[in-house]
Amino acid sequence: MVKWATTDHLRKRLLRPMALDALIMDDLVWGWSRGIVQARNKLIQYSLAECICALQEHLKPEEYLDGLLKDAVYDLHNLSQHWHIISGHLNGTVDQIDYLLGVHALVAPAWRPRITSRTSEGIAASEPNLHYYTSVEDSLLFLRSRTALWHRWVQNYSERNDIRINLFFNLSSQRVADLTSQIAKETQNDSSSMTT
Repeated sequence: MVKWATTDHLRKRLLRPMALDALIMDDLVWGWSRGIVQARNKLIQYSLAECICALQEHLKPEEYLDGLLKDAVYDLHNLSQHWHIISGHLNGTVDQIDYLLGVHALVAPAWRPRITSRTSEGIAASEPNLHYYTSVEDSLLFLRSRTALWHRWVQNYSERNDIRINLFFNLSSQRVADLTSQIAKETQNDSSSMTT
């Protein structure tokens, strides 16, 4: 921001209608994208653990202690909540960008009469330091597109997260079933030894 405010030709671009709003939205979207990447890295840790287990051919019950499963499910539920929160914020951000585009459409005509031609030569002739008239609108459209793309990734990660939760629940159920089977066999062995 300081660079934009202190450099003459950049300051003129900053004074265009909605330019500052576009820069603020850009910073906001980058903030959400950093949060998405951090959460994605946590999700990938559970994906890598799953791949290692698949390489071992069979899942051994002692490798999946109850604490490990409980911690994994707890972490994945927290990630799931995180995905839902980010999804809501991204939806709100898209709505805000749509609103800014609407305001820009209302404000820009008052600024347009200063431009004699929409070609870069005409703009350069009327305002030597102004290069592209539509850059604010283009920036907002790009931000909307990038935010929608991040939203699709959040939906994808949320679905992958749910798959991991189901996997760990299934592993836990399998462990309980194995333990129940062992208890039943031991009980049967004790019962048959008591009768003899």
